[in-house]
Amino acid sequence: PERHDETKSLGTVGNIGLGYRQLSNHEHAYVGVNVFADRAFSENANRVSGGLEYVAGLNEVRVNVYRGLGNIKSQSYMVEVPESHLPFPLNGGTANYTVYKSQKVLSGYDVSYARTFKNARWARVHATVYHWNGLSVPNHSDALLKTLEIGNSHGWKVGTTLQVTPHVSLDIGYTSDSKYTSGAYGFVKYTLGTSKFAWHGGKHSDDTITNARDRMLDKVDRSPMTIGKSYAESWAVVPWDIL
Repeated sequence: PERHDETKSLGTVGNIGLGYRQLSNHEHAYVGVNVFADRAFSENANRVSGGLEYVAGLNEVRVNVYRGLGNIKSQSYMVEVPESHLPFPLNGGTANYTVYKSQKVLSGYDVSYARTFKNARWARVHATVYHWNGLSVPNHSDALLKTLEIGNSHGWKVGTTLQVTPHVSLDIGYTSDSKYTSGAYGFVKYTLGTSKFAWHGGKHSDDTITNARDRMLDKVDRSPMTIGKSYAESWAVVPWDIL
């Protein structure tokens, strides 16, 4: 028995959402709620999420809950193994293996805190903790058919978002996961809307600490869609002399 874990991109993912933000009387804070639907086109997979956010001055707190749609997609098929691929003769016997595949969009949640700075409004630091529920699939390589948890993990990440120009931002940081790859990451984002604050081409500072109104149209922060997949082979090799 062998086990291998890997991570790969889902390709293009489309998002559509609806949100509402309520500004406080003195405009120093706002509370927001949002719902989103996501679709990974190459995987024909869908997810919905709901979020709460509270922004007060330069501080931000957000909570998101995600739910993968649809049941576990499973398939199996048998593959015949030619005798030439084996290190011993079959003497008229049989050799084959059955492939079992399963996948599902994972459900989970995340909680994050972020802060900007009075004299460097183009810079933002953030920290997030998260959890993903696993995909329960049978282990067909054992006679007892034990259940495996694929994709069940939790972890944290810290990073910074730098608004380089009014349209372009750089998101860099480090993530640590209980089960999968940990390490540094980086994203470059381009938005059609412009940011008031930017390292190049925008303002750097603002004397007004309670700037909630200026941030009413900020992007909603959410975790990328995650799909758990499993692949298993169950082999049956029976030489004729055993039969």
